Amino acid sequence: MKRRDLLLLIGALQAAPALSQPQWTRVAVPFYTPVDLLVGWHRFVMAPQARALHEQARALAGAVDGYCQGSLPLERVRGHWRDTTTAWERLSAVATGPLIARRSLRRIDFSPTRANLIERAIRTAPRGAAAMERIGTPAKGLPALEWLLWTQPAAPATPACTYAREVAHDLLRETQALSEGFAALAQRGRDDWPEDEAVAAVGELVNQWVGGIERLRWAQMEKPLRAATPQALPRHASGTTAQSWQTHWGAVAAQARASAEAPRPGEGQVPFELYLRGRGLNDLADRWAAAVQSADTRMAEADPKVSVTVLEAGQALADLKRLAEAELAPALEVRLGFSDADGD
Repeated sequence: MKRRDLLLLIGALQAAPALSQPQWTRVAVPFYTPVDLLVGWHRFVMAPQARALHEQARALAGAVDGYCQGSLPLERVRGHWRDTTTAWERLSAVATGPLIARRSLRRIDFSPTRANLIERAIRTAPRGAAAMERIGTPAKGLPALEWLLWTQPAAPATPACTYAREVAHDLLRETQALSEGFAALAQRGRDDWPEDEAVAAVGELVNQWVGGIERLRWAQMEKPLRAATPQALPRHASGTTAQSWQTHWGAVAAQARASAEAPRPGEGQVPFELYLRGRGLNDLADRWAAAVQSADTRMAEADPKVSVTVLEAGQALADLKRLAEAELAPALEVRLGFSDADGD
């Protein structure tokens, strides 16, 4: 190949990613209303994800039952736990609606794990939903199951395994309630949101999005790093810390950056970037997209074993959060407040 042809080929390859992306200055983006944002969020994001979580939790409960009865290997159950946890992290990254109303972050994912309370609950031997309601949240949920599957693996046909079954079925009941709650919200169309309720719901979404960024940056990444003990990292026992970070970030980023095509109102998720572009705020949308991309790059490099990569990712998340507070929220006419509604 001639040198000139080689240079042309290299240039074409380098330009290909840019050409494959939408040229937003030349692409018409619909004008989205706050209600369009909500319909897209509930119908195309949260309802399907809540349904997927419930399906994974059902499979997990069945697997724990099978293991405790001696018919399934431990690794099979661990795989179901990982799948359920991923589905949970995808749903809960931006905690809105039923997740807040039910305080599900505490009920499903209380941290840190309290081993002494789990051991006490095993001795208490609760049976059924009413009895599990009397067990404290630090001894239930996904972290408790992680402890029972990895830290102190419960052997089949033991009190610990019987308790693991109760925890799994308690989790199943909670995910069913979440699935039903989000399914009801997904049924609401563009004419079913009174203005004041729509304004409040968009405010909740933006606040919880900012809260999701901060929860990832501080509670899940920087705070455990400063604790200087590997056990402080989320999902340490199961070895899924990095996967947990990436899942959480992926869910947050999906609501932040534009997809390949702008959906018609009421027919798809409306990320914040598209909402801005639909209102002609392309300069802010460009800076917003750049900040999201910077965070995406740093998050992809974040390694729990390499502190500097975690701190750099945390800084990129902090920069994105500041931009959301300073410019995104005002553009969406949202007042930011305390966003961690679960208080955990």
